[in-house]
Amino acid sequence: MGIFLITPLNEEHHLLADEVNSLFTVYEDAWPLQNSPSWLVAFKGTSIELSNHLQVTGTNEGSKIGSILITSVGSYYGRGPSTMWEWLKERFEQE
Repeated sequence: MGIFLITPLNEEHHLLADEVNSLFTVYEDAWPLQNSPSWLVAFKGTSIELSNHLQVTGTNEGSKIGSILITSVGSYYGRGPSTMWEWLKERFEQE
């Protein structure tokens, strides 16, 4: 299972949050970043498959949540809530 950072590239940040909340279990498969519209998501598939799953790409109707950037997370470091670090550690250990 891969870990991905999803960052909205438009001002309608709530569209991404609504879609993530409808497709993933928050704090299990997805983690909202503190003070940021971005999300960490654990997903079995590629970044393209995740984009299609979020219906940003792969549809004839166009994106219903606007433009986003999906980045695969290979390592991490920084300062943040301990619960976020625990979430990341557990997801990386599942790979």
